[in-house]
Amino acid sequence: MKKNYWMHRISHHANISRPLLRDYGYLSIGFSDFVGVENFIDNIINKDNNYLDQITKKVWGKKPRIRKNLSRFIKMAKGDWVLVPGRGDFSIYEIEDEKAAVISALDNVFKKEYDRKGLKIIDSKLYKANEGIKERLIDLGFVRKVKPIEVGISRKKYADASLTKRLKFRGTNAKISDLANNIKDAQNAFLQNSPINLHSQIEEVISEKVLNIIRTKLNPDKWEALIKTYFEKCGADSVEIPPKKNRNKGDADVISVFEKIKTIVYVQAKFHDKDTKPAEAVRQVYEFVNNFDIQEKNEEYSIIKWVITSADSFAEHDKDEILEKNIKLITGKEFTQMLLDLGISGLSGI
Repeated sequence: MKKNYWMHRISHHANISRPLLRDYGYLSIGFSDFVGVENFIDNIINKDNNYLDQITKKVWGKKPRIRKNLSRFIKMAKGDWVLVPGRGDFSIYEIEDEKAAVISALDNVFKKEYDRKGLKIIDSKLYKANEGIKERLIDLGFVRKVKPIEVGISRKKYADASLTKRLKFRGTNAKISDLANNIKDAQNAFLQNSPINLHSQIEEVISEKVLNIIRTKLNPDKWEALIKTYFEKCGADSVEIPPKKNRNKGDADVISVFEKIKTIVYVQAKFHDKDTKPAEAVRQVYEFVNNFDIQEKNEEYSIIKWVITSADSFAEHDKDEILEKNIKLITGKEFTQMLLDLGISGLSGI
């Protein structure tokens, strides 16, 4: 049987799902509402898409696009390769199991991690003790057993343009078998310690100079405008900088909507030349996105939360809290490299 290649992004409860992968060899996804559905995994594998549509409508009362993320996860076959993007790198894993399992199947395997983090299984679902209050659901519903092929491959050094672009896709997962040769080339270059030098060296020199221009020539308003332009160049269907006077709870400086993939990116922008303290920025964007009106308005969309600073780094912070709130922190250097990847045309109005 032909081997397929997939990308699967760990963004859901990463403080739990990352050690689950790193220490125990299990790749995970959410959708815990479906763990109790009889013969669900077998039916996803063996039946057509009508089954997924019908069962999603029955369980959720609607059919959001994100249902296909779970379908792809379950349809990964034994022997397939899965690329898992990290922060500036990616790892390659091979599917070892014949089919997916529900998270409760790992009760014994993952017991030490459960105990350490105050987790427990109730009715086949994963919960976390909440200081005497009712347990909080941890939405990790399904897992795949995997083995590492290569771990920690630098994107900058070893991923060519096509693979780099695909790794930046912000959805949960995707089939990327069309990039099989690109993936193998990256793996071989990594094993031989032979990075793609031209791209990384040019990018390193240029990004530092561009970031220095940004810091010396722009101001907070123009920094927001630059981020807005970035998302426009990424192909967002709409990008807005909300009026500051109308923000009742929380704060988002730039809001970008990608209709084709039903995704909204909320950005808190910080124009700093020294380390940014992320706690307040994280609180602002988190509260803004979790506002009831925002939740109700955008229930059909996947939500991504970013904090982008022009500083070199973020000050010390509670990494578990930021992971749990599923917020990505992007430094000035990282954003400059993202900007350069798209090109500088269209920046004349900034």
